Amino acid sequence: MATTIGNTPSVTTTAPSRPATGTTTSSQPKVESGPQETFTPGEPAGPPKQSDVLALFAKNGEARSTASDLIRSEGVGAPDAEQRQRLMGELSGVDKDVLKLAADSGLKFAVADPGDNLVELGAVKPLDPEAMKADLPDMKAAGDHYLEASGPLATKMADLYNQRNAYIQEKGYTAEQAASVDDPKLRGIESEFLQARGQLMGEAGKMLESGVRQFIPPQGEGMPRTTALESVAISQGAQTPEEIKKYTDMVKALNADRLEGMGERGIAALQAQAQSEDPKLAEQAKAYLEAAERKGLTMVNWQEEPLIIPDMQYHSDPDAPAGTPGLRLDSHDMGVLNEWGGGTTTVAPFNPDDPNGATGGVRLPKSNMILLRSGVEGEGVHELGHAIEGIVEQKDPQFHQQWSTQVQQAFLNGQASGQGVTQYSLTNPDEYIAEGFSHYYEDPQLLKAKDPALFGLSEQLVARARELGAQ
Repeated sequence: MATTIGNTPSVTTTAPSRPATGTTTSSQPKVESGPQETFTPGEPAGPPKQSDVLALFAKNGEARSTASDLIRSEGVGAPDAEQRQRLMGELSGVDKDVLKLAADSGLKFAVADPGDNLVELGAVKPLDPEAMKADLPDMKAAGDHYLEASGPLATKMADLYNQRNAYIQEKGYTAEQAASVDDPKLRGIESEFLQARGQLMGEAGKMLESGVRQFIPPQGEGMPRTTALESVAISQGAQTPEEIKKYTDMVKALNADRLEGMGERGIAALQAQAQSEDPKLAEQAKAYLEAAERKGLTMVNWQEEPLIIPDMQYHSDPDAPAGTPGLRLDSHDMGVLNEWGGGTTTVAPFNPDDPNGATGGVRLPKSNMILLRSGVEGEGVHELGHAIEGIVEQKDPQFHQQWSTQVQQAFLNGQASGQGVTQYSLTNPDEYIAEGFSHYYEDPQLLKAKDPALFGLSEQLVARARELGAQ
């Protein structure tokens, strides 16, 4: 979900999955070095005192006990004895109070075995159409608020983006120089951009939490920018006439006041596109016009007039018996199905060569759980990092807002230089944070050597999480 200053500003709500880092090769639990509270690079290591050793064992034991509380103990998703020991060993390297913060939030770790049902695991939660119907007024209000707030923010980001590029060109900076030069004016422009971007991402997140999002279809060359509401429904998996009607009725309810005149403007836009010098675009636009006239469709120019749609997609499981009703899932859960079940509700065997499914763990905020794939180790602390950031944001939004602005700047600097603790850490700010958290506990020397800024930011996050967990 990264938006960089180096590219045209945009907002997305999904992020690529972290590639699985390893497979299980031993039944012995993984031994961690423990929390790095007193790590000082280059400090000579003397013989440990017996009291220090006993204190470390006691602290590690407390962490293991708290880690145990985080792991699902029964039912689908409960790890077997070997999996449980391995996961406890991995998590016991994390500070006890950080683990307590996670446990107090109700977070649980679960393990998915091949053949498990993702619905039974709680990894995906089908939407209740009746509940959505009752929530329509609140959903509409959330969409209206987003459109009102996002316009000025997007304009501000575009202006700052252009200002930064013009200033860099004026100064003659290379991309590498722009990322590292001590230039207060440049850093000020970037800081303003990051604040606006953070606000925009926050507004998009709040809208998504309310069950709605902006329609942005797959884009291809030569495709009209105007489409029918019925086509929007089909693009979200609606197949039967009943599903298409129910979906379009919801879209109409969410855009009630904006839909007035939108159809006429959509037709006018298609007529203009039909005169395009691009033969493919002109041909498609004419076909859309003919279909709209023949079927009486409502056409919307989604590029010029934002369309708010429910965050709901229809999913028909190809493995289900004929006639089985499809599931209604939000975009996040559809992503989980694709990554973990290959488009079905059944967990597929781990295949590290599959770019769409090679993920060893995922945090599921809606279910307040972390799902780990059986046969893969080393993902628990990374996914816990995602969860801890979310909990700290909820518990102390003021700290998180100031801290995340620093994260955004450090991430952009890392992207510009191409230097990170891992290449995956440079995927987007969320993964930057999680990779920092996991390396802070599992390989702090590497983290401080390769990305000292991220080391410091991880230290700040862990310190605040400790304080919150100790309360």
